Amino acid sequence: MSTSIPLLSASASSTLPPKKEHNASNLLSSDLETAWYSKNLEPGSKHRLEIKWSGSKTLVAVGLMFQGGFAGSSGTLSYLHSSTPLSTLSPPNVDYEDYEEIDSMDDFEDSNSMQIVGVEGSGAGEGVIIELEGSTDFYGRVICYRIICWEA
Repeated sequence: MSTSIPLLSASASSTLPPKKEHNASNLLSSDLETAWYSKNLEPGSKHRLEIKWSGSKTLVAVGLMFQGGFAGSSGTLSYLHSSTPLSTLSPPNVDYEDYEEIDSMDDFEDSNSMQIVGVEGSGAGEGVIIELEGSTDFYGRVICYRIICWEA
């Protein structure tokens, strides 16, 4: 049986102004009236979310709820280790040595439903990095209402 992980913080590589209303921290809320809104995706770049929790955990699944028309199209999932301060991970789209890729995430549906991705990799971390390589939106924007992470 899996248990949802209490999430402490969320940050993103881009946020559409006004940042307070569209901040990545909205992903941690159960209020589906709030969401993270990304800016347009520049050619060759990725949208990046950094999610932190307390202690080292092994993921078994991640759930993302996008807005239809603004869903992420594919991406990668990596563990964030406590030895990696979040401030060193910006700017996005750089290869980092202090995180460990777990799994790829392919073929998100362009829908408003919660989409659950099973995690095949092993290991553990104090958070997760989600890199979205594209979007179903013509301009590459992503709107995401919720993220849930589960451990075994």
